[in-house]
This record gives sequence, C-alpha cells and structure tokens, in this order.
Amino acid sequence: HNIKEGELTRLRSALVNERNLAAMARRINLGSYLLLGRGEESSRGREKSSILASAYEAVMGAIFVDSGYDRVEKFVEKHFTPLVRGQRKVLLSGDAKSMLQERIQAACNEAPTYTTEKVDGPAHKRLFTVSVLFRGQVLGSGQARSKKEAEQQAAAAALEDIESTLADL
Repeated sequence: HNIKEGELTRLRSALVNERNLAAMARRINLGSYLLLGRGEESSRGREKSSILASAYEAVMGAIFVDSGYDRVEKFVEKHFTPLVRGQRKVLLSGDAKSMLQERIQAACNEAPTYTTEKVDGPAHKRLFTVSVLFRGQVLGSGQARSKKEAEQQAAAAALEDIESTLADL
C-alpha cells in the first residue's frame, strides 16, 4: 500500500492507544484471565481500559518472547488489519495532537505546548484540565479522566479555529 511515513506514524499512534487496545482486549475477553489484587477486583479492575490495554500489550510481548517476531507479526496482522481497513480515516482524524502540531509546524516552524491547568478529584477518579498554547496564546482546552485524553480534546478544540489562529500569528 502507498502510505506516506507521516500517515503511517499517525495510524500507529491511533491504533496503539489505550482505547483501541482495551477494545481488542475486551473482544478476546482478556479481563476474565487477569489475576488482580483485592482493591482492583472490588473496583471493577477487569473492566478498566488502562488495565486491559496494558494486559493486551503484555500478551503481545509474551507472544514475541515465547514465539518470536514472525508469530507476533501474524497476531498483530490478524487483530489490527481489520481495524485499519474499516477505520483508516477515523483513526487518522482521531489524533488531534499530531494534526495540530503538523499544521502549526508547517505554518510557523514551531510546535505547540500543553499545560495542565487543573487536576480535580480523588486519586482513583482524577479529572484533568489541559490547555494547548502557542506563543503564549491558549488555542484550546480539554477535560478528561486522563491527561493524554485531555490533551487530545484541547488539540481538537484548537483545530476548530486553526485557520483564523494561524492568520493572526
């Protein structure tokens, strides 16, 4: 397939994120095979995306260590190829941070920065508020349970007005 390097990088980033890895773990019912401590067991750890995504990555690593590159390549192809075929555009558009950085770097040869404005809630239920800035100007903000997701939301908000923002710079 004729895919540019930048597009491949964005596809990889979009595929190998917590949400997609957790969804793949759920498809194979991986949560039911996990050995969890009492705390995670009582707080429904088998359903947590972060735990499922990490476990799925661990399974891929175990296949590699146990059976080698060729075997893990077959596993990855079997599980990831249908996702890429069916959702290539959605996956590429889902990485707002990369898209924002590409747009700003193309126009100004600089990159935006992200700052955590606020963290609310108890340790097990944090809520992050993040802003994306460029040259001291807030371009967008986002709020989510993970810092990464809040950054994506901030970048997506910034992309909504990127043309007028770049014209002002």
